[in-house]
Amino acid sequence: MIRDGSFVNISGVAISIAKEEGVDREGEVRTAFFQKIDDAMDVSGPGNELLSLLNNLKSKKFRLGLVTFVRKPRLMRRLDKWGMSHFFSSIMTPERFERFKPSPEPFLEAIKELDLPPISCSAVGDEPVDMTGASKAGLQAIGLPNGFFSEDELRQSGANIIIQSLSELPHVLQGSSRESNATSTRTRGKPRGFKVQDKVLAEAAVKAGLRKLLPRRIGRGEVANSVEAILGYAWLEKRVTLDEVVSILSDESYLIPSENFARVAKMALARLTA
Repeated sequence: MIRDGSFVNISGVAISIAKEEGVDREGEVRTAFFQKIDDAMDVSGPGNELLSLLNNLKSKKFRLGLVTFVRKPRLMRRLDKWGMSHFFSSIMTPERFERFKPSPEPFLEAIKELDLPPISCSAVGDEPVDMTGASKAGLQAIGLPNGFFSEDELRQSGANIIIQSLSELPHVLQGSSRESNATSTRTRGKPRGFKVQDKVLAEAAVKAGLRKLLPRRIGRGEVANSVEAILGYAWLEKRVTLDEVVSILSDESYLIPSENFARVAKMALARLTA
């Protein structure tokens, strides 16, 4: 569903099917569709796995938020019905925004409410719009391919990590969070972390003035590689320190990751050419 760059929502599919059957009352179909879902969810409950996960994360002091297409009245009814409202310190629904997922705006607003920088945050979702919006906002995007979309589709849309079950999430968050990577880098004295998306590094190359020093006809991946190369070379030549790099990349003043990578690249360039 994502190969042509378009996004599909399930209620839209239901409306299309209804129209094919000769029913052209969009509002009624949408309302009936969601009512069926809500009735089924009232009966099923949230499930022990989800409740166990939320309690686990809350006990470990994780700050939790929701970015969802579900309208707020319906969402709050669901959370209250299931006794889950207290888990979430930030809730983003479409009514608040001109542009919602796959825009990064609701994710940026959520982490602002949570009082966290993107480098400390992860977003979990089962749709390409989740992965695209989260990665554009600079969050670690974790894909869970248990819905309508495949692992490949989630990866193509920006997923950094794929999990097959929610039970894997606590381990993933504790073992591969970027804040932990920054701490480990300082402690061990050598770089440790995940692969930053080429798009972020390519944008940083432009902002740092590095792109204009490169051949015109090269792809985004090669531009991104140039940023990694200059940072690695500057470190090997002892022109920059790990503490300096980690400090800049962890700076909470900048919500867009490419800004901080641009600052690091610019610093490395200046010192190598001094």
